[in-house]
Amino acid sequence: MIFHKPLLRTRVRFEIGMPQSRSQALYLSPNEIQLGKPESIEDVARVLNRHADCIMARAFAHKDVETLAAYSGVPQALLT
Repeated sequence: MIFHKPLLRTRVRFEIGMPQSRSQALYLSPNEIQLGKPESIEDVARVLNRHADCIMARAFAHKDVETLAAYSGVPQALLT
């Protein structure tokens, strides 16, 4: 889960819901990952592609979400 705009309900839903579906959620705060700085969105997407089955991103710019989806290659992308 990548949040530029942290939202309580969205984070709680994923953190509680993922274990219920036998999955695990990883929260990446704006302080831990800043899309585009210092790593490019394309690089972030490639790294997550190697380790994640699903990406949930909430960003200020929809273009950032589209770039993340285009370069991630993750089969399922939940991007808002």
